[in-house]
Amino acid sequence: MYMYTQGHSRLISTGACIPEEHISSREIMELINSEDRFDVPYDWLERITGGQKAAHRARASQAF
Repeated sequence: MYMYTQGHSRLISTGACIPEEHISSREIMELINSEDRFDVPYDWLERITGGQKAAHRARASQAF
């Protein structure tokens, strides 16, 4: 038996999704054209975060 009190909530479950595709930090920076738009080198994100690849969801054109 569960007791519900107004103003409180209960966590029922959790989940995770790991996309199959990956995109590199450099590709992200190239995609937003960081050098021309923000004067930030393409390798900046990789140097700052230390990461080279990130999982991503399907692009909008692929989602539908």
